[in-house]
Amino acid sequence: MNPTGKGGFRPGKSGNAGGRPRVVADLRELARCHAPAAIKELARLSLKARSEAVRVAAARELFDRGYGKATQFIEGSLDRIPPPNELPLVQFIFTDDPPKE
Repeated sequence: MNPTGKGGFRPGKSGNAGGRPRVVADLRELARCHAPAAIKELARLSLKARSEAVRVAAARELFDRGYGKATQFIEGSLDRIPPPNELPLVQFIFTDDPPKE
């Protein structure tokens, strides 16, 4: 906690000065070593698995990794359009000055 008592970190200090633990990087590297074999197995399962559910799940995983997950649309309603005084206020200030640190 910083001296103001409001939480957060002191200016110029990080809550994770040492960075990510090495074990995370080691685990990521190990997983990446197995990735080609895992992709081949997913491809095999998507074509040859006995269960249709397994074939669909394997195909979905391949598509998600190859093309990204499908866009999820959010449905909303504008039954009541709020008056301008109830809308959020956003202000942009454009200057040529560099950001202050």
